[in-house]
Amino acid sequence: MHADREISTALGWSYFVAWSLSFWPQALLNWRRKSVVGMSFDFQLVNILGYAAYSAYCVCLRFDPRTRRAYARAFGDENLVTTPDVCFALHGFALTALQIGQIAMYDRGTQRLSRVSVAFSAACVGGTAAYAALVVAAPPALPDLRWLDLLYWLSLIKLVVTVPIGA
Repeated sequence: MHADREISTALGWSYFVAWSLSFWPQALLNWRRKSVVGMSFDFQLVNILGYAAYSAYCVCLRFDPRTRRAYARAFGDENLVTTPDVCFALHGFALTALQIGQIAMYDRGTQRLSRVSVAFSAACVGGTAAYAALVVAAPPALPDLRWLDLLYWLSLIKLVVTVPIGA
């Protein structure tokens, strides 16, 4: 079992490095050109939403004792979120935020966000805020609304923004 954990950790950090490196070429290209013309603003908007959701999910499942106990009660199994998962989520969020900052600073040409991506993002944020308010304010009246369910909702947001439409 110990060897399995070591292999999993090595693969996790390899995954973190490989995927994290994939963020840098666009940010460096934008910086070198001082322009974001041609970069998808809609992608950046839904990407920051996805990484914010994924970061909250990973951080809570990895480090919050209450969440870890709730997971163990619900599934009777070990929580599988690892430190490389948390690092990847936070790095993805930070690099996406950097690229959004580049959108604000650099030449954008005539590009702008689409109404669809703004509406989708607003619906996700509004739905999450409403769900969180219910979880926080109404546990006695609605015992099925739990913090762990809110985290699963966040993981679904990340899944939806990651899976290409039509895939």
